[in-house]
Amino acid sequence: MIRNLVPQFKKARLFCIFLLLPTLLFSQTKIALVLGVNEYDLLSPLKAAVNDSEKIASYYGGLGFKVVLQNDRQENRMDRPSLPNFQRALSNIADSASDEGISELVFFFAGHGVQIAGENFLCFPETQLQDRSGMLSVDSVLVPWLRDNKAKLTMVYLDACRNDLGPVRAAGVTRGLEVVSTGPALSEDGRSMAVFYASKAGEFSYEKPDGSNGFFTDVLLEGLQADSTSTIIDLFNYLKRALPSQTEAAYGKPQIPRLGGDMETEAVFTKGKVDLSAFDTGGRLYVETDRPGAEVLVNGIRRGESPLLIEGLSPGQALVEARLPGFYASSQVSIVRKALIRTNLSLSELTGNLVLNSLRFLSSDKSGPGESLPPGIASGMEMLLDEKPFAKLSGLFVQKIPLGTHAAILRGNGYYWEGSFRIEGNDTVKLDPVFEAVGTLEFSLPETATLRFKSAEGRRDLVIEGSADTVPDFPAGRFTVSVSSPSYKPGLFDLVVPHGGRASFAPQLEYTDLAKKGLEIKDIELRIGKNIAQLPRQKASRSTLDTLGWIGTGTGAALGVAAGVLYYLARDSYDKYLSEPKSSSAAALHEQVLTYTNLSLGLGAGGLGLLGLSILPLSLGPRPGVLEEANNQLDAELEKARKEYQSLQRAKG
Repeated sequence: MIRNLVPQFKKARLFCIFLLLPTLLFSQTKIALVLGVNEYDLLSPLKAAVNDSEKIASYYGGLGFKVVLQNDRQENRMDRPSLPNFQRALSNIADSASDEGISELVFFFAGHGVQIAGENFLCFPETQLQDRSGMLSVDSVLVPWLRDNKAKLTMVYLDACRNDLGPVRAAGVTRGLEVVSTGPALSEDGRSMAVFYASKAGEFSYEKPDGSNGFFTDVLLEGLQADSTSTIIDLFNYLKRALPSQTEAAYGKPQIPRLGGDMETEAVFTKGKVDLSAFDTGGRLYVETDRPGAEVLVNGIRRGESPLLIEGLSPGQALVEARLPGFYASSQVSIVRKALIRTNLSLSELTGNLVLNSLRFLSSDKSGPGESLPPGIASGMEMLLDEKPFAKLSGLFVQKIPLGTHAAILRGNGYYWEGSFRIEGNDTVKLDPVFEAVGTLEFSLPETATLRFKSAEGRRDLVIEGSADTVPDFPAGRFTVSVSSPSYKPGLFDLVVPHGGRASFAPQLEYTDLAKKGLEIKDIELRIGKNIAQLPRQKASRSTLDTLGWIGTGTGAALGVAAGVLYYLARDSYDKYLSEPKSSSAAALHEQVLTYTNLSLGLGAGGLGLLGLSILPLSLGPRPGVLEEANNQLDAELEKARKEYQSLQRAKG
């Protein structure tokens, strides 16, 4: 499997740091600080990093090193892998080293690693790439700390994943770690630091397909125990020869290790053969569950959370259990030497039993349980569990119920009950519901109001707020209902809700004086608004009609003047004709008289007609002044109404 950094955005599972003797004095001068992180809050999980760390820790422990092991399988939260816990471990090592100093210091890390803006970081479970929180700088923190501890020989193994970051990007982030300088030369004072990288920058560091270990760790342990590797350069050459061929055979791609630091390449490191057969000869178990994150126990011992690979198990029968709150699964498996056993557990919801013991209704005096429900009434009733439909009642009612506290409702056929109960594991809870007779209430009010229902029969009182609704399962019986709202006077009304029937409640309410005055103000404001909206149109219409009227009047007057002139000319021609009736021009004069007379009559009639028509647009149509006067009156009424409203408010207040 490729150790990748595709973000999962899931619930953090920080399993964690196991600090072996962190507070004891390190009387020996050889120390191994070993880290392995599988689980990340926001980065993709790994499978083999924890196994790698345990194998390395076992190796160096077998050589007599004091080992500080931090990985995901520890139970104490204070000992789990987080940046603060790791920094505390560094401080403990520095404070507890013997006066003679540290002769050899080993640091091993298996987990995610990235490079941001040219700086290398190791990723802890809480890592967030965007703000670099939960990350340890290799360049500016780890390497300087290792150098300042003045160990004669420091061996650093970084099996940090060097693959793509996936869809989440942070500014300047690149994959993998670059070989970095360890600072001022160490070898000048006889000190050496060798930094082994699992792969070249920008390339992948691979885990074995079965998820047991990383290839780098297995080859490293082979090299550390090989007869041919007595110096740092010998070990590096062994890694260069063996590692690429193994990953190429598994994935078709060679994994090339790198060596950095400042060292005497012929420096000799502590090595030897250590029995790691517990990792190789014991059985391995891979546990998956249909609900990820379940707690996994093997023979009663907590091993971690699913999905989980467990190594070094003793051959034989083993009880595997998975637990989540309210869920459980178990299975017997056979652990076989050197074999990988897989088991997939389906967690079942833990339940108890619910039994309806007796079904009764309220006694006639409403003081407690009365007679049992009539035969057949319970059949078909609906049961709601935690506000969700759960079952129908029929015959002997026994149901499996999830563990915990539940709210229950039983209703139907004109009866209703509600209550709560709690079920523990494998318990049987018996309910004795006492039903109320109920009906359906429909109410409708002019506005939202508070309705208080006081039972005339000693039943429970009820309060409802709203303007209109249908209320099922309303207690049957006689009620006195008080209605209160801001706009209406309080009122008392009688109501009967029939058993199994329907009652309608729509009372006639009377406005309060304040509400009436408020409605009056709204009416006046509405009328003023309408008048204001009409005023521009009326003014435009009045202007158009007046213009047409005055144009008609002017034209009619002009025609009248023209008719008078023609009449004068006709009289003049007529007088000339009478004075010389026998002259040669008499015929022409006679013709002029007729022409002028006819024209004068026509123009005069036209002028009179236009004058008459002009009266219509001038006298008819809208009168904006009347509308403005009406608005002035309405403004006065509005001002008066507002003062009266304020007076009523003060009186009420």
